Amino acid sequence: MSLEQCIEIIDDAVSLGVKEIIFSGGEPLAWTGITNVIAHSKNKGLITSIYTSGNCYNLGELMKELKSAGTDKIIFSLYSDNENEHNRVTRKSNSFSNTITAITLAHSNNIFVELHFVALARIIGNLLVLPIWLKHME
Repeated sequence: MSLEQCIEIIDDAVSLGVKEIIFSGGEPLAWTGITNVIAHSKNKGLITSIYTSGNCYNLGELMKELKSAGTDKIIFSLYSDNENEHNRVTRKSNSFSNTITAITLAHSNNIFVELHFVALARIIGNLLVLPIWLKHME
């Protein structure tokens, strides 16, 4: 989707009374237009969220740009507190490290962070200790 198409959809949504928009699908942080549509959405008065794995490049700079654009919340998928399990689920060798880095950078840029867990049978035990593990990240 082009930036212009996305902006047109946002404008149409606002005219219909939409108050919040969540960017997801594929990897929204890999799209070069993400900060522009966040800024446009905020200018239209929308609450903005991004659903992501956090697996993309230049995260440090990107998180600063997302904060500046007005991102309200970033929702991360975290599958385990165990690096190997998380990477096995995502089928990406550095996925866990990238996700933790992205979570840390979002938090340090004062962007509200929300974590989503998928309760897969082979990792359900790990999900039970995640809240304790995440508390130590603060």
